[in-house]
Amino acid sequence: MEAVDEQGAVQEYEVYFTASRATKRGVLNLFVQSAYVRDRSHKGNRPKRKPIRLHVILHNTLINRPIKEPVY
Repeated sequence: MEAVDEQGAVQEYEVYFTASRATKRGVLNLFVQSAYVRDRSHKGNRPKRKPIRLHVILHNTLINRPIKEPVY
């Protein structure tokens, strides 16, 4: 995820969260577990797999479909 800081610089974040269905129909819960600014010392620490888009995670959670691990 990218965000712009107060000085206008783009900061890249690594965000870890869980998504679950709420009791109300068509509603999801999204709980952010942690978020870290990805700095130069961690650039090589990127995941080796293709990222899963947020809308895919949310859609699959909403319809109770398992999320497949992306291929390399």
